[in-house]
Amino acid sequence: MPESQERVKAALSPYLLVAEVGDQVIGFISGSVSISDGMAVIPEGESYLEVDNLYVAPEFRRRGVASRLITQLLAQAKQQGVAYAVLYSAAKDIHGILRFYERHGFQSWYVRVFRKL
Repeated sequence: MPESQERVKAALSPYLLVAEVGDQVIGFISGSVSISDGMAVIPEGESYLEVDNLYVAPEFRRRGVASRLITQLLAQAKQQGVAYAVLYSAAKDIHGILRFYERHGFQSWYVRVFRKL
């Protein structure tokens, strides 16, 4: 028997949002909450949301879908008392990704670079 969207969300994660157009899933975001054991930017004992995945289908990118997903997820976490949010990203257009997250209030605190020799 098909489940309601709310029951599916609850079974998968309280921090899972899906973007749809009609009956087509065009994107999603998911995260999990943890308690810091003390890291450079999050004090020990503070809760934080780790954004695990953010994806929007290529044909729906640059239309504000990702912005709506991240904004809603962060608001939900804040409403539930979560103090911080972190995420890791790997992309060919790292500068574009950084600009996107900076527009949503994130700051860089770690970088890893590479080159071919």
